[in-house]
Amino acid sequence: MTDEFAAKKGAILLTGGVACLSPFPGYLCLAMDKGALRGLALAMHNELAPRGIFVGTVMVCGIVGGNEHFAPANIAEKYWQMYQERKDWEVRYE
Repeated sequence: MTDEFAAKKGAILLTGGVACLSPFPGYLCLAMDKGALRGLALAMHNELAPRGIFVGTVMVCGIVGGNEHFAPANIAEKYWQMYQERKDWEVRYE
């Protein structure tokens, strides 16, 4: 199944958040979740890259929909770019 997934340019893309690097008071549970997700993304990337499967995360450093820059369609472009380039396991959308 893994070879079939890789042959079809399989990818696992995750959504991270800046809280994993800069926890905000009152949002510590979110920071822990995002930190764990970041670690999982890196571990999966390292494990699956040799098999041709890309794993990456887009770290959103703002409030989705908070302004035009953080509009969902704009953030989605980063995911598409990550999927096509398959270069960096983590991209920060600031």
